[in-house]
Amino acid sequence: MGNYWSNKPENDDQPLEQPRWFGRLPDPDSIESIRPTLTFYDGNGMNFEIDHEQRFDNAIDMIRTSGCFNHSMHGELQQRLIILTHGFRSDKYTEWLHECKNTILDIDHHQWQVVAILGWGGGADLGVIKYQQAAANCFEVGKWLGNFMEQFRLEFPNVAIYCIGHSLGAHLMGMAGRINGGNFDRITGLDPAGPGFQDENHDKRLNNNDAIMVDVIHTDGQDVPYFGTLVPLGKIDFYPNYGWNQPSTNEQTDAKPMMARNPVNNRKMVKSTSQYGYNMSESHSRAIEFFIWSIQNPGKFRTYYQLEQVPDVEKGVHRIRTLQSNIEVEMGYHMDAFIQHHIQQHSQCLVDKKFDNDEDKKLWKNDRKYWGNYYVHTNAQSPWC
Repeated sequence: MGNYWSNKPENDDQPLEQPRWFGRLPDPDSIESIRPTLTFYDGNGMNFEIDHEQRFDNAIDMIRTSGCFNHSMHGELQQRLIILTHGFRSDKYTEWLHECKNTILDIDHHQWQVVAILGWGGGADLGVIKYQQAAANCFEVGKWLGNFMEQFRLEFPNVAIYCIGHSLGAHLMGMAGRINGGNFDRITGLDPAGPGFQDENHDKRLNNNDAIMVDVIHTDGQDVPYFGTLVPLGKIDFYPNYGWNQPSTNEQTDAKPMMARNPVNNRKMVKSTSQYGYNMSESHSRAIEFFIWSIQNPGKFRTYYQLEQVPDVEKGVHRIRTLQSNIEVEMGYHMDAFIQHHIQQHSQCLVDKKFDNDEDKKLWKNDRKYWGNYYVHTNAQSPWC
């Protein structure tokens, strides 16, 4: 991998205007109106669904009866619940959720993971002009999920919880993690929604304290219309291709399509070119594609390159130099396993290693030294690296 960066172009001194979109969000719809569901799957073909109408204790009984968390441990593998959720104009049937779920279960030969799909289409699959309402609704669903996960933890204290959310779904998972005091094991934000959050409502968006590990993949955080955000929200933030205008192989299509007028009825808007839902740019959905591809391709999205400065929404992130560091991380599904493997390797050398002080020794033994903002270079199509 080369040392990729862009210098500021000549005669390009005008700041980029990132508009404030909505201001204060409206009151959310009721959870009875949104009707969220949580559908559980394992590698044995088991699936069942709980919904907002069930009492938490009854839902826990259903999970216990299913036996999906009764498998014995395999070596050092900890059982894990992975929760996937969507964003605006999507629901529990959205294609990428099931593609991601199936890919995870396909590689889990030891049956130590259960995948649950959180659907909240009643609060997300609204009209185009109701994005603001969907943004408010995601937090109501996040509270419902967070409260349920509190009960889940009491019954299954040894099961790790890993939440993955796209766009508004990333902020939803942040709220759920906050309800749990940041005790989720990991949250991955797939291009967290930018409109309504990049320059406002900072207290409501995903943040790095919402789980023990929070990692974010930014792919559409600049140029109107942008659907994601450049703002670092995690402990580890990845900026593939500088996090905004992803390369495309379609020369006839803008790499950031939004919506188009129907040629038959000029007043009607039709879906974007993204395969993952309505109202989504190709760059915004690229975070999903990167993540799903990473599941079956461990080691491909590794990088040593860190951004020299924290991304500024008023200045193109592509104008920030990237510097090669001595820290390597891996973007995507296997990021936590990659870091833990290196920590374990390094801990075996602690006896022989000399440290200047106790703080350096503590840093060597945990994941803090990996935190930061990283650049990843990808191809314009799969295989991405």
